[in-house]
Amino acid sequence: MSARHRRDGIPAVLLAESTLNELLWAALMDWLVILLLWGAMAGLWGVAGWAWLLQALIIVLIGGRLHALGVVLHDACHLPKGRLAAQPWATRGLQLLAAYPIATTLAAMRYHHLRHHQGHGLPADPYFKHGASDHLLPAVLGRLRGLLLPLAWHVRPFFGCLVLLGLDWRVTYARVFLGDKSPTPLTSPQTVKELVICLRAEPAQVAFVLILMAIAWWSPKAFLLAYALPLAVAGLANANRVIAEHLHQPCLDTKTTTVLRTTRTHDWGVWGELLLFPHGIGFHAVHHLHPRVGMKRLAALNSWYRQAGVLP
Repeated sequence: MSARHRRDGIPAVLLAESTLNELLWAALMDWLVILLLWGAMAGLWGVAGWAWLLQALIIVLIGGRLHALGVVLHDACHLPKGRLAAQPWATRGLQLLAAYPIATTLAAMRYHHLRHHQGHGLPADPYFKHGASDHLLPAVLGRLRGLLLPLAWHVRPFFGCLVLLGLDWRVTYARVFLGDKSPTPLTSPQTVKELVICLRAEPAQVAFVLILMAIAWWSPKAFLLAYALPLAVAGLANANRVIAEHLHQPCLDTKTTTVLRTTRTHDWGVWGELLLFPHGIGFHAVHHLHPRVGMKRLAALNSWYRQAGVLP
């Protein structure tokens, strides 16, 4: 049996999924850090001289926590739909704490992220960036794309609401805003069902964006420094991670050997946690081998695979 599907011999505790309570707690801890950083930022307003350096550092650190919220939401994407439906209040809590602040919904992330796992390196992989691992220009452009992502994600819910109102733009919504690269028409019952779920989640995201717009009108400086710039940092960190985690060369299959050859692991400890690889997402090879394993267990699972000689 391939390593990707092998479970025999691996301690069951290393293969456990995250619970919604674990993910809510992780999101709350990230928010606690953000609130403390906002307090430090407010204390520096009006301070002349060197204070701008600390402000810049705080912006980067807040961006790291927004990126971390995206990883928390990413973990929820891999939970079975039945578990999410069985705990609606916990799922809504994650939407509020981890999805809306990074300008997305759980449904939208599930749509594009699960397709990445289903077709890693294949033509339909929404994360594949041709040449990004071999040539400087696509590598740089792929990372700079992260600056545009937050803007696109804030436009997406308004576009989705227009589709809900009857405009026949569902395919554009899926292709442009959800990254669907499927070579076939998006008419299968399963795809249509997924798109409807995504669209129905958009009005609540619109309400959140309208609140943000009101805050931006009331205090442009606070909005820029405390949210807009950190979200841009998070977008860059996310785009960089997508490039760095994978060898962007076309694949012919999704076999274990192919996944291991085209997936990268980054263990940067505390420094990775601060910005580039929060919540253990840097252990990306084992994540692709066992997508449902909870983020807190990826480091230990990576160590098990190394000891087994599967990973270097």
